[in-house]
Amino acid sequence: MDGSILFYWFPFFGLGLIIFRYKCLRLDFYTFCLLALITFIFIFMKYGTPHLLISILSIAFLYTNLYFNLNLQSNLVVKLGKISYPVYLVHLAIIQIFFYFFKFNGIGNSEYLTIGSCILTVLFFSFLFYHIFEKYSKK
Repeated sequence: MDGSILFYWFPFFGLGLIIFRYKCLRLDFYTFCLLALITFIFIFMKYGTPHLLISILSIAFLYTNLYFNLNLQSNLVVKLGKISYPVYLVHLAIIQIFFYFFKFNGIGNSEYLTIGSCILTVLFFSFLFYHIFEKYSKK
């Protein structure tokens, strides 16, 4: 990993800052688009296509919610919100295990397969940890 963890992941935090400034500090639409485009280009050059696609989908989801003022209280979104802390806790360990396992054993060279497997595994363990630990610790 290049440098500290903050600088390594800063472009992704930067996208969140751009959305925040757009919504709360009334950043105009054209500046929002320009800053997002610059950040997307940087993400593509530094991290590649899978990270770029996830970033674009995340921003599109957030922007759509802000623009249309959607009430995202669907069952799926509420469940994802409930397991967000376990996702935060387990994602890095699972990602490191997967990438080590896939590289060490030479299983597929597809980043898409690895990332897809990681996402499903992170969601599974987060859901499991939520129901085993967090749900009861809140009581």
